[in-house]
Amino acid sequence: TLDATVTMAALAEVTERVKVWTTVHTILQNPGTVAKMIATLDQVTKGRAGLNVVTGAYKGEFSQMGMWPEGVDHDARYDLAKEWIQAIKALWTQPSVTMQGDYFQLEDCVSNPKPSTKPFLVCAGSSEVGMRFSANEMDAIFLSGDVPEKLAQSSNKVKGIAADMGRYIRTYAMQTIVLCETDAEAEATALHYREGLDEEALRGMMRAYGFLDAEIGEENAFVKKARSSFMAPHVAGSPDTVIQKIGELLEVSGIDGLMLIFPDYVSAMPLFAEHVMPKLRAKFPALAGAA
Repeated sequence: TLDATVTMAALAEVTERVKVWTTVHTILQNPGTVAKMIATLDQVTKGRAGLNVVTGAYKGEFSQMGMWPEGVDHDARYDLAKEWIQAIKALWTQPSVTMQGDYFQLEDCVSNPKPSTKPFLVCAGSSEVGMRFSANEMDAIFLSGDVPEKLAQSSNKVKGIAADMGRYIRTYAMQTIVLCETDAEAEATALHYREGLDEEALRGMMRAYGFLDAEIGEENAFVKKARSSFMAPHVAGSPDTVIQKIGELLEVSGIDGLMLIFPDYVSAMPLFAEHVMPKLRAKFPALAGAA
């Protein structure tokens, strides 16, 4: 995969209106460095930069570089992330920052230039501690849910947590879009993707998630999900079908927006832009400015 921040800087040069969000792991990057990186991206994009904060979850991803913090469990990683993002916010707004935290130390640290506008902050999380972190520190949260009703429950919950803190948070979800001219063509394309599943990659991913080899069988719920649903909720269909399904999801869940994933973005995105997005904008005008 490509580095997110470098890619966003490149995209900034060929775009004018869309916001560009980069993803940074709190475990891998010092907040002083990240504050400068995002402020630079903000300058390059003229205020279009956003930051997706990832607290890290799978040891193998980090231990290969010697970066896994031993003894820092799931909840403690959110304590680390809180220090991390608060340091970044301070560097974006204060002349200099001195901080002696449990995980990060800054001494008369200066970061200039400042962002021209406050970069939009988002984080994914479904645990109680993850929701509380996002409700307190983020502008938006990515939620998981296989059905709209589950998304609605999670959205209402995190918005309630934020309200108790005197804040407002937007809620987003992910949706994979397999878009073709006809429903039949889209279903055939989705089947083609399923049949091309990389079995060894799936096993490696499950080992990273903590499953033992003996547990990686056809009856494993995770395996079934990987085989059937692209690892995320998806819609396969013609423009009219995609409009209908996305509309139903938004109406039932009450979330504020969707992050769309296109397996074949070269062919699907122009089709989506021409035949789907105008009708979605007309039906859900708030989505045009969701982020």
